Amino acid sequence: MAARRRPVSATEIARQIAEDVRALNYATLPADGYPGLAFPGDVYDVLGALGPAVVSLTQGLNQLATFLQGQARRPGLHDTSSPFAGRPTNAITAATVSLATANQSLRSAAALLGQAQQDIAGLAVLDT
Repeated sequence: MAARRRPVSATEIARQIAEDVRALNYATLPADGYPGLAFPGDVYDVLGALGPAVVSLTQGLNQLATFLQGQARRPGLHDTSSPFAGRPTNAITAATVSLATANQSLRSAAALLGQAQQDIAGLAVLDT
């Protein structure tokens, strides 16, 4: 049986995702000669990896919304500094709507990434 890894906080994981996206952006940087890309097939592979990654974010966002909705019933919950100061359940409702909208956008983005991948599926570089 494999050893269980130490639980990592959701915040740490989100920060690592941001770092990984920055690394991807660097690997595809035109000014540096696209250091992480050599062939159209590399773009195909990147798109193939990004689509599922993007759609997987929807689960995490749904879980964040569910957590917030549970917090709405928590005694002592208050909001002193957001636009919903004094109305914490309104803040949670607004955040939940925003997260649902983000999920719709992520699903659309994943579909478009898949389409872009299929659009370039036949590209290749011939040896000359």
